[in-house]
Amino acid sequence: METIMNKSLCICGCCKRELPQEAFYMNQRTRTTDNYCKECRKANARRHRNQDKSILFENKSVSYPVITEVKDYALRMFLIRHARQVVSDSIRRKRKNYAHYGKNKTGVGLFPHEHQFHARPYSASCHETGR
Repeated sequence: METIMNKSLCICGCCKRELPQEAFYMNQRTRTTDNYCKECRKANARRHRNQDKSILFENKSVSYPVITEVKDYALRMFLIRHARQVVSDSIRRKRKNYAHYGKNKTGVGLFPHEHQFHARPYSASCHETGR
């Protein structure tokens, strides 16, 4: 009976029940209890996991035309040509930057310290002596 009296009770932010501290997950970094009890946290995670993700995007309008859904042949061809032009301009710009700056815009390779690791020239005397 004493152990029950000494246990601290917490109120769940979801179901508003007063439960012992063991009914809540513990944040290992901050050493504090979660606001929701384990039962409510599991129910929320299950509900979110089972929620149909396509519903989220159903009612949103598309701000750009989907080329394959355009019925007008002339407009569809114009959009295809425009898209090809945008892609080729992007590729041309990237090639120009690559040629001008070398590996990337900063002038440094993908690995920032790669300039420090140069291969030492081959020295026959080192290899013959075993050093």
